[in-house]
Amino acid sequence: MKWQQLARQSATVADVAVALGLDVRSVGTVRGFTCPLHGADHSDGRPSGRIVHDGHGWRCWACDVGGDAVSLACIVLTGAARPDGSGWRSVRAWFAGHGWCPASGDGTLVPTDRYRAAPPKPVELPAPKRQDAREVAALWSASTSVVSHGRSRRWLMARGIDYTGVAALDLARGIGRDVTHPAWAGFGEGARFRGWGPAGWSLALPCWDSDGRLAGIRARYTGTVDSLDTDGTGAPYSAPDCSPDPERMETYLSVPDESGAGFGGATGWVEKPPPYAGKEVSPHGGGVRAMVYACPVGRWLLGGMSGPIDPTAPDLRWNGQVLVVEGGPAYLRYASEPGRVAVDDGLGWTYAVLGVWSGAWADDVFGRRIAERLWRADSVALGCDADDAGRRMQDAIARTLDSVRVKHFQMVE
Repeated sequence: MKWQQLARQSATVADVAVALGLDVRSVGTVRGFTCPLHGADHSDGRPSGRIVHDGHGWRCWACDVGGDAVSLACIVLTGAARPDGSGWRSVRAWFAGHGWCPASGDGTLVPTDRYRAAPPKPVELPAPKRQDAREVAALWSASTSVVSHGRSRRWLMARGIDYTGVAALDLARGIGRDVTHPAWAGFGEGARFRGWGPAGWSLALPCWDSDGRLAGIRARYTGTVDSLDTDGTGAPYSAPDCSPDPERMETYLSVPDESGAGFGGATGWVEKPPPYAGKEVSPHGGGVRAMVYACPVGRWLLGGMSGPIDPTAPDLRWNGQVLVVEGGPAYLRYASEPGRVAVDDGLGWTYAVLGVWSGAWADDVFGRRIAERLWRADSVALGCDADDAGRRMQDAIARTLDSVRVKHFQMVE
């Protein structure tokens, strides 16, 4: 068997790329490295040299080149996919030095770097978009406790979430109808702008970045029934329906009606075609990528474990465990769960809870910054939903934890 065949059987493209000093990484669904020929990645940060064929091939569509593990080594070591005789001998010696094929007959050749191509140019991902920090803080400050905000309180009660715990830990707040909304916290523009609160998305969940700073807010749909804004107990409450309903404008992400003809009795607004409104919305015109929901212990970890976890509870300690769950309801339920603090010898011990959503904690440099904040964790339990989207999200988080050597496991309920 030729040495090239042995080399291909002994090492994958990823093995060879790592040995050559290329940065093998995953961004979204793409796993690969920066193409060694043109030295740049795609504009969205995905690696240009994509690993294909179950790890046995690679291709750069920008250069229209690719091949297998041997061709990749040839390009990096000699600058050509099919080098001359001396170049081939150098590549064989390189593979032999890693134990992936036998050395040449006389055994005199040694690997050389004299043909090595220039290292690829580092390509930085664009920083995540952020809203104005002062506007974020102002909206959060203007929101009220879920105890006094009827729709938010009943939304939590309908899902078996301890609203008193949510309020005590300040995990979420209610956005009133009369709160001044910044342009990113609503639908439409100008005179037809409609804020989250009046539109029905009135449960505000703060988002924290990898430095433990309040960097964004997402909103959860709670309905627009006026009776739910009162403090009375009222009749037994069932969760509002978030599915599209042509008779209820609030179930759509409505858009301004330029003609002036209203929709559903609401002048100046018309139905937006599918896809319909989500149960949870993110700021308009800016993302909440590289942010997570975080309980007080989670915020403390993101902030570099500086100072006490809770100044009002100096005896509270972290037990070394972290729980990551998907979505606002699961996060609020686990973060406010009664009895999660275990008392031992006068000290309270508890775990950290982080909440994620699609794209929040991606396998990229910004996702790894979140993972780096958990470096002292004994283990991280991952509890994303058991569907394709949840598995992709969980796999991306797991890769960032692997990159900083943090143990993790899948949570099974």
